[in-house]
Amino acid sequence: MRKTIERATTTVLILCISLVGAQAGATDGYFDSTWAGGGRLLFGGDVHNPNRATDIREVLQEADGNLLLGGDVDPGGFDYWWLGELRPDGTPAPTFGESNGLATSCHLLSNLCTGDGLSAFALQGDGRIDVADDKTLTRTTARAQALDTAGVFGGTGHVSLQVPIDTVQGNTTYASAIAETSSGQWIVAGGGYYDAGASGDFAAIRLNANFSLDATFNQTGTFSGGQLVAFDGGGSNSDGARAVIVQSDGRIVLAGYASPNDEAAFARLNANGSLDSTFGGGGTGTMILGGLDGNFTSRSVKVDRAGRMLLATRPAAGVKELVPNLHVVRLTVDGVPDSAFGTSGIFKVPVPSTCAGGAAANVVALDSAGRILVAGVCGISVSEQVFLVARLHGDDGSLDTDFGIDGFGYGKFDASSTYDEATDIVVDGSGHPIVVGVSQPAGGIRRAGVARLTYDLIFTNDFEVVPRGYLRGQ
Repeated sequence: MRKTIERATTTVLILCISLVGAQAGATDGYFDSTWAGGGRLLFGGDVHNPNRATDIREVLQEADGNLLLGGDVDPGGFDYWWLGELRPDGTPAPTFGESNGLATSCHLLSNLCTGDGLSAFALQGDGRIDVADDKTLTRTTARAQALDTAGVFGGTGHVSLQVPIDTVQGNTTYASAIAETSSGQWIVAGGGYYDAGASGDFAAIRLNANFSLDATFNQTGTFSGGQLVAFDGGGSNSDGARAVIVQSDGRIVLAGYASPNDEAAFARLNANGSLDSTFGGGGTGTMILGGLDGNFTSRSVKVDRAGRMLLATRPAAGVKELVPNLHVVRLTVDGVPDSAFGTSGIFKVPVPSTCAGGAAANVVALDSAGRILVAGVCGISVSEQVFLVARLHGDDGSLDTDFGIDGFGYGKFDASSTYDEATDIVVDGSGHPIVVGVSQPAGGIRRAGVARLTYDLIFTNDFEVVPRGYLRGQ
C-alpha cells in the first residue's frame, strides 16, 4: 500500500510540473505555457519516414533567435542524421531544409545515407551548417537546403574524417566533436590509433576552412595535420575524446574517457598541435580526474566567462544504470580541479527522493548570472523515467533551491511517455532554458522533444565580468 501511495505522489508531482507550471508565473523551472504547445513539443526527424524512431543530440541558439536542432533518425538501426530549425516561438522555420523545418542526410545526398548518426554540428556565421558523423564532415548551404559543394574541398560538400597515420598502419577512426578556431579552421576530435589492432587514443585533426587537411598542425612527418594522445599502456585498452573546446588563446582542450576504467580524462594541445605540458598540473599535458563514483566519462564541456571549464559526467557509453548523485566538475583554465567548487573540483548533487531509481547528468549550461543548469534523467520508478533539470550556484556549485522544486525541475515531453531524457540544454535569446531530449511511450516510437522553461528574466544581461552566480535569497 505504501509503495502505491509513493508512486501516486510521484505521478502527481510530474503532472504538477507539466500542467500547473503554466500558472507558476515567475517561478523558475516549469513549462512555459506561452511557448509552442504549452511549453513542449514532440516530432520525428524525417517527414518522409514518420514512423522511424528519432533521437535529438544537440541544440544551438542562432543569432536571429531561432533554434538549430540535430540528431539521429532510426537510432539503433540504420542511423542517419537530421537537422531542424524552430523559430523563437517554437514553430518550425518554414524555409529551413525541405521547406518544412527539417532536413536529413539521406535526402540531401544518398551517399550520406550510410548508417552513421550525428556526432556534432556547428553553425557558421554566414548560416552554413557543418555536421560531423563518425566518418564524414559535411557542410550544407544556409538553411540546410542543399550541400555546399562550392565551399568544400573536392566539390562534393563532404570529406572523409578517416585520415591516414603512418600512411598505412594507422588511422583516425571516428569523430565525436568539432570546434571552430578564431581563424575559421576546424578541430575535429575523436579516436584513432598508430597501429592496426592496437589500443585507441584521443585523436584530433585540424582542417582548413574548406575542410582540406591542415598539414602544418603538429607537423611531425608521421601524422602531419593531427595529434594522438594516449593515456594507457596500450594492449586492449582504449581512450577516446568526446568533446573539444578552443580556448581564447588558441590552445585546444580535449575531453573524454581513459582506459582501463573509463575515467574522465583531458588533454591540451598548443595552437600548433603539440602537447601542452603546462596543462593538468602534472607536466604531461594530460589529466585523469579521480573522485567520481564508478566509471564515468565526460559528455559535455562549457566554458564560463572566467575561462573555467564545466562539465557533467555520467556512466560511460553503454552503461545504463543511474546513480545517487549528479556529478558536475569545474576545472581551472589550465586543467586543475577548482578547489573552490564542491570537493576538489567535483560537486556531487544528491538527487531527490523523487528519483527513487537514481539519476544521471548529461549536459550543463550557464545563464547570464553565472548559474549552472544541469540536465539529464531521473528514474522515478523501475518502469518510468523523466527528464531532470537542476540549477547550481555558480560560486561553489551548491544547489539553488529557488529553482523548480527545491532546486530541481522534472518533466515529460509528452504526457503519455514512460521514458524521457534531456540530452542538451541552452539558454535562448529571451533568457529561457531550452531543454531537448527524447521521449517514448511504452511500446511506442521514440521521438525528439523540445521544451522551454519559465525563468527569472531579471538576470539576462551579460553584466558580470567574472560570473559568480551568487544569487541566494534573491
